[in-house]
Formats: sequence, structure tokens, C-alpha cells
Amino acid sequence: MLTSLDCFTGDRMKTLKAILTPLAILAVIKLLMLTGFFAKIEHLAQDSLFRLRGTQNLSNQVVIVGIDDETFNALDERYPFPREYYAKLIDNLTLAGAKLIVFDLEFTESTSSFDDELLAQTAAKHQNVVFAGKLIETSGRDTHQQLLTPVNPIMLHDLSWGVINLGTDFDGVMRRYSLFHNFAQQNQYTLGVTALANRRVYQEDWAKHIRKSGSYLKVTDRKIPLISDNEALINYFGPAHHFPYISFSSVIDDSLTAMPGQMGFETDDFYELMERGVFRDKIVLIGADTAELHDYFSTPFSSSIQTPGVEIHANFIEMVLQQKYLRHLDFWFYTGIQAILAIILWFIWNRVRPAWGAILLLILAPALLSCCLSIVYQRCFNPADSAGHTATLCPLPRGFGKAISGFFERETLHPQRFPAVHGTRAGREAAQRPQKPAIWRLAAGGDGALFRHSRLHQLLRKP
Repeated sequence: MLTSLDCFTGDRMKTLKAILTPLAILAVIKLLMLTGFFAKIEHLAQDSLFRLRGTQNLSNQVVIVGIDDETFNALDERYPFPREYYAKLIDNLTLAGAKLIVFDLEFTESTSSFDDELLAQTAAKHQNVVFAGKLIETSGRDTHQQLLTPVNPIMLHDLSWGVINLGTDFDGVMRRYSLFHNFAQQNQYTLGVTALANRRVYQEDWAKHIRKSGSYLKVTDRKIPLISDNEALINYFGPAHHFPYISFSSVIDDSLTAMPGQMGFETDDFYELMERGVFRDKIVLIGADTAELHDYFSTPFSSSIQTPGVEIHANFIEMVLQQKYLRHLDFWFYTGIQAILAIILWFIWNRVRPAWGAILLLILAPALLSCCLSIVYQRCFNPADSAGHTATLCPLPRGFGKAISGFFERETLHPQRFPAVHGTRAGREAAQRPQKPAIWRLAAGGDGALFRHSRLHQLLRKP
């Protein structure tokens, strides 16, 4: 005979089991999300949120000048172009009112002393140009770093420059932006950060206005949230070519510059651009926009239609200008919410019929998607395991697996399984014919015949 103490102990064990089971499932899923396969699923889920959210409005403060196919046709030159073209570009952009000119192009190798000096002197004269360098790292037994700076004349004029190293995730998609790299125990800031530090006042000591404070990198009056020691998430505003693009050849096409590819039909496009105010008070980025220069990357918006590298810098700068950052939710806070919801849902699903469990699951799926979209609109991302969270917070209702198998198989009604209907005429007829798969078999936890031979309220009523 069971005593009251035995019943009390049994109830406590059931309660403890009901709490520990969903927590154990949650822990297993979090461990699985650390593996490459599940991490890839998580990235795909996050990328889909960008596409569901759609494009975002731009501030109209950033313009891209692209070295595109039109440029190659107009100039009739092989790349790299003579540096006098870039000096002309700086002159014309400054004349058109550009606030800051940012090159996503490397001038790390000398051409001729005259061309190098011309480019450096033109940039020094206008005091509004940011150049690019690169940090080369070789991995192996011994890690070696090499810093490629702009050519010597540019360095001698103390002109601003930043490294253009961009790193993709393991699936080749660009989701994070490196803010700085450590070289010789000094921070070498990346191109976007250097541009932001010079956007208000162009100055030699711009790096003094950058400092790391806890989980933020403060760049003048902007605080960029970090997701690691030196990286921030990129809030993409749209797919490739969402930003306004102007052809490189159009900017230098004035009355003093001939376009050999135009076969004598000079259009002088620059004057129209200046009259329209395309560059007035804008940050202008210059970069490659042709497949020949191999500067394309996959982004969350699309892996098939790749985005030029210069536009990735533009997305980062636009994000900081609008202060629309992406950040991770606090790990422990989010895990605590998960644990509470997992326990609550586990209790609910163990106390309702399979049909109600299936209905509740269909309701929670879009609700969870809406919650994820709301989080993205609030410019937050879950710690990288939201796909696993979906499975944790939506455990399968009781009998669901049985329903799945029953949905695809034919079976004969057996008197021992359905004694309530076996004595009826309908029951005897049903016992002699195989059942056809039907959608209600899924909703009824595999017992489709019970639905077929009884009223709806009998199905949904608790046993």
C-alpha cells in the first residue's frame, strides 16, 4: 500500500523531471549550435531575417564612385590606371563639394615618382582624402604580419589612411566588420573607422579621438557596439547597388580630360554631376565595381548576386551615421528567458491532447518568427543559436511522432485499438478496409480512424 509520503515523493520526482527534461534539451541544443552544421543553419536563419525586413532608407550622405565596365570602355586603359587620373578625381570631387573622399583602392606600390608625388600633393592640398593600406598575415608554424602602407609620398604628408582587411564567416558571407587590427602592439584602424574619425574635421591626430570603452568602440561622437574584441555586426541597408553609384569616368570627364573610348564624342559628364549637387557635403567612396577586379563578397541579402567591397564599407559607415547598430542580446538574460519558456511549454504540451498541441505549435511558429523580426527591427540579434531555440521552445506535442508515421502508412482498424467503434456498423466496415492517409491523422496523433468515426468534440476532449 502506498503511503501519503510515497505519493508526495512521486509527485516531487515528476515535477523535477518535468523541469530537468526541457533544460537538458536546451543544453544539448546549445552545444549542437557550436558545431559547424548547426552554425550554418543559424546563419541562414539570420540572413533570411534581412530579406524579410527588406531594404532600409539611406541618409543620403554616402555616394560611391565605381570603377566599372563603363570606365574601362571610356578610358580605354588597362588597370591599374595612371595615378594622375586619381589626382584629377580628387580635384573634381572637391570642386563638386565632397566632404570626404575615401579610397577603397590600394596605393601601396610605387609607379613613378612624379605620379606618386602628384597624387600625394593633390590630397595634401585639399585635406579631405582617406587612403587604404593592408595587413597581410601568414598562418602556419610561425605567424607573420606585414603592413602595407600607402606609398612614401602619401605617408610623408601625414595623410589619413586605414587598412581594408575584411573577413568573412566560414560560409563565405560577410556579416562582421573588423574595426581595427593589432600590429606591433598598436591598433591599425580599418578604412571605415578612419573615415568616420575624419568625417567632421580632417586632422593628423584623428586616432586620438578613438578609444575602446568596455564593449564599445567610441569614434568621435559615435559608440559602436562590439561583438568581439575588434568586430561589429554590419547592418546591411539593402542588396548590391542599393547605394547610389557614379561611374569613375563620369567624374573625371571634364573639358580638360579626353575620353579615348568615346571616339571623339566628348560629353563632359562631370559638369552635370556638379550642377545636380550629387557630391555636395557627401562622403564619397571610390572602389571597384567590375568582375575583372575581383572585389565582390556575399552578404546576408544574397550569396548569388555579390556586393562590391566598397559598398560593404558604405553599409558600415551608413550604419554608424544613422546609429542603427546590430548587437547581440545578453547571453545569460536570453538563456534565462529560454529556460523559463521551455519549462512552461513542456508543462503545457504534456497536459493537452495532441490535436491542441499541433494547433498550438502552428500558432507559435509564426509568433516566434514575428518575435525574431521584431528583434531585428530593434537592431538586435540573438546569440548565435536562434534556430536551436526554435526547436527548444516548440517541442513536439504528445503523439506527434506517431502521427507523422501514421500519416504515410495504411493500416487496418483493429478491435483492440478502437473498442468504442468496433461494435458499430461503421466500425465493422472500417475494419475491413485500409485507411487512406488524411490530414486529420496528423492532427489526431495518428488515430485518424477515431476522428472519422466520432464527433469532433470527442476527438478534442481530454481522455
